[in-house]
Amino acid sequence: MILSDFLTLEVYFSNDESAQMFEDCAHKYGIELIRKYIADGALSCRAIQLGPDTGRLLLSLTSKGREKAKSHLLNV
Repeated sequence: MILSDFLTLEVYFSNDESAQMFEDCAHKYGIELIRKYIADGALSCRAIQLGPDTGRLLLSLTSKGREKAKSHLLNV
Protein backbone atom coordinates (compact mmCIF):
# COMPACT_ATOMS: atom_id res chain seq x y z
CA MET A 1 0.00 0.00 0.00
CA ILE A 2 1.34 3.39 -0.96
CA LEU A 3 0.65 5.10 2.38
CA SER A 4 2.43 2.44 4.40
CA ASP A 5 5.41 2.65 2.01
CA PHE A 6 5.65 6.39 2.71
CA LEU A 7 5.36 5.73 6.45
CA THR A 8 8.17 3.18 6.24
CA LEU A 9 10.38 5.84 4.61
CA GLU A 10 9.56 8.30 7.36
CA VAL A 11 10.43 5.80 10.07
CA TYR A 12 13.64 4.75 8.32
CA PHE A 13 14.87 8.31 7.74
CA SER A 14 13.42 9.70 11.01
CA ASN A 15 11.81 12.49 9.02
CA ASP A 16 8.06 13.17 8.86
CA GLU A 17 8.46 14.77 5.46
CA SER A 18 10.23 12.02 3.55
CA ALA A 19 9.21 12.40 -0.06
CA GLN A 20 9.20 10.48 -3.31
CA MET A 21 9.12 11.73 -6.88
CA PHE A 22 5.66 11.76 -8.43
CA GLU A 23 6.92 10.03 -11.58
CA ASP A 24 8.43 7.14 -9.61
CA CYS A 25 5.23 6.64 -7.62
CA ALA A 26 3.07 6.91 -10.73
CA HIS A 27 5.10 4.15 -12.33
CA LYS A 28 4.89 1.94 -9.24
CA TYR A 29 1.31 2.58 -8.04
CA GLY A 30 -0.52 4.23 -10.96
CA ILE A 31 -1.59 7.83 -11.43
CA GLU A 32 -5.22 7.25 -10.46
CA LEU A 33 -4.33 5.90 -7.02
CA ILE A 34 -2.00 8.83 -6.39
CA ARG A 35 -4.67 11.31 -7.48
CA LYS A 36 -7.18 9.61 -5.18
CA TYR A 37 -4.89 10.02 -2.16
CA ILE A 38 -4.06 13.63 -3.05
CA ALA A 39 -7.78 14.44 -3.38
CA ASP A 40 -8.47 12.63 -0.10
CA GLY A 41 -5.80 14.70 1.65
CA ALA A 42 -3.58 11.72 2.52
CA LEU A 43 -0.74 12.82 0.23
CA SER A 44 0.59 16.26 -0.53
CA CYS A 45 2.11 17.18 -3.87
CA ARG A 46 4.54 20.05 -4.32
CA ALA A 47 6.99 21.17 -6.98
CA ILE A 48 10.73 21.32 -6.40
CA GLN A 49 11.77 24.95 -6.53
CA LEU A 50 15.53 24.78 -7.07
CA GLY A 51 18.34 22.80 -8.55
CA PRO A 52 18.33 20.53 -11.57
CA ASP A 53 14.98 18.98 -10.57
CA THR A 54 13.12 22.32 -10.59
CA GLY A 55 9.50 21.75 -11.56
CA ARG A 56 9.44 18.04 -10.78
CA LEU A 57 6.76 16.97 -8.32
CA LEU A 58 7.32 15.47 -4.89
CA LEU A 59 4.79 13.47 -2.91
CA SER A 60 4.76 13.16 0.87
CA LEU A 61 2.38 12.01 3.58
CA THR A 62 0.12 14.50 5.28
CA SER A 63 -0.81 14.04 8.92
CA LYS A 64 -4.09 12.50 7.71
CA GLY A 65 -2.19 10.06 5.49
CA ARG A 66 0.16 9.20 8.33
CA GLU A 67 -2.79 8.32 10.58
CA LYS A 68 -4.41 6.23 7.82
CA ALA A 69 -1.16 4.34 7.25
CA LYS A 70 -0.72 3.68 10.98
CA SER A 71 -4.30 2.48 11.40
CA HIS A 72 -3.95 0.22 8.35
CA LEU A 73 -0.81 -1.37 9.81
CA LEU A 74 -2.56 -1.95 13.13
CA ASN A 75 -5.50 -3.67 11.39
CA VAL A 76 -3.38 -6.07 9.34
